[in-house]
Amino acid sequence: KAFTNYKGEVIRGELPTPPKTRIKDKDGNECVPSTNVAPGAPGSKVIFWAHGSAWFAGQSADFLYFFGLFLSEQTGQTVLLGEYPLASEPRVCSKRGGAFFAEALNRWVSSYAKLVELYGAENVVVAGDSAGAGLAVGTLLSGCTHLDAPIPPPAGLLLISPFCELSDASWNPQCYESMPSNAPKNVDLRKAPQRFGEYDYLPYPNGYNYVPVIYASRAERETALASPALATHEQLKEVMSTGLKAFVTYGEFEILKDQEHKLYQKLKGAAKSDGNVTLVTTPTPHDLPAFTLPFLQNLSFGAANDPKSFPVCKVWYEVLSWLTKDETEGGLGWDKTKGGSWSALDDWKPAEQRGCTMPQHDGMGTREC
Repeated sequence: KAFTNYKGEVIRGELPTPPKTRIKDKDGNECVPSTNVAPGAPGSKVIFWAHGSAWFAGQSADFLYFFGLFLSEQTGQTVLLGEYPLASEPRVCSKRGGAFFAEALNRWVSSYAKLVELYGAENVVVAGDSAGAGLAVGTLLSGCTHLDAPIPPPAGLLLISPFCELSDASWNPQCYESMPSNAPKNVDLRKAPQRFGEYDYLPYPNGYNYVPVIYASRAERETALASPALATHEQLKEVMSTGLKAFVTYGEFEILKDQEHKLYQKLKGAAKSDGNVTLVTTPTPHDLPAFTLPFLQNLSFGAANDPKSFPVCKVWYEVLSWLTKDETEGGLGWDKTKGGSWSALDDWKPAEQRGCTMPQHDGMGTREC
């Protein structure tokens, strides 16, 4: 597909490169490649996404089809889905307890630093879902506050169902009441569709506690880098004080709801202003927006094929709204006229925001407002 470079020339047969890319010519001198896009043009911004995994399953290719292609098509910008070490992979370090966490964090910080170099911090959104959302926050806490030469914070932080505390206390019901209250109850897979939204699917009490301990040592899990919900106000303020805009969403039926809300409150308290942190909650279990979008798009699943009434569509509508909303209103101010279809902003606008009542079911599908 052809694209226009920073000089206004139409380029075909090559891939676009970020605005600040520099290469060496044949004489060894630094120069600007002709494939660089202009600032503000399609491809000049990047969403750096850490996929969900529970730290032992999944790959970025899965999430490319879950939502990566959708997000890139809607925004007209680059969506980078990276890989990080998982506990299910062959050991890359000889140590036990902590090898995966340390390497994942180091790789992600290094990648973020390179993106800032190529795009500029003001054009980067750091994002993630579930375990990846925890890694995303840990990346900023490490890269923006722990290095001798701190990396500038990005323009935005996008978190879907952040798995953000791995300490032993994280599965203590006295610390987080949502763990037992939203735990799976009388699970019968044959009745799962009918009972959608009544409880979470993450295993608790048996099963959940194995996940944190295979990824990081106990000492590491007590730090803010592995457990961002434990970050202090001072630590988060270093990340948020530049005016960074954050978007947090989670389901009301998640076992992790209490730790997710704790992180949201801390981000809001450390932000330059209250409006810089957006919260969207839905009556759903864990991380539903990240992996159910293909069912909606390809199988007409959910809300009787009425996306305006489906919680997953509400989340993605709010994400796109946040990207385009004016910065004075807590958004990133992305220009809808410069690439991207942004069709979901019209097609998926929640019914209650259209000035009408919610659709009524009459046995023949759903009547639109």
